[in-house]
Amino acid sequence: MIGGLSSICPSRRGDISSLVLRAMITGTCVSLVNACIAGLLFVPPLDCVQLFKGSTFDAADESIQKCCQDLFQSTYNNGTIWFEEPWNNVQNITLFFSQCCQCCGLSDVPVCI
Repeated sequence: MIGGLSSICPSRRGDISSLVLRAMITGTCVSLVNACIAGLLFVPPLDCVQLFKGSTFDAADESIQKCCQDLFQSTYNNGTIWFEEPWNNVQNITLFFSQCCQCCGLSDVPVCI
């Protein structure tokens, strides 16, 4: 870029060189600010399995409520309780399921009965 502009106007080579350095620094700062804003707006997904493994199943915890609702929505009761993705490969899922039924006070959910 410097070479092309310098050949068009050789007398302003110093001005062009100083502007290029400022433009590079400004571009770097703008990119860093954009990355910071994207980092602030990103909300990582809730890992319910890890939450269940280390949780005491407190009914007041909003994350537990959300994960229990997700577990209930992926549960089928056709004589036996069956779980769909991503819950069907989780070890101790029936333990987590029974704890969700007990802690969250959701006895009206058909799969808890």
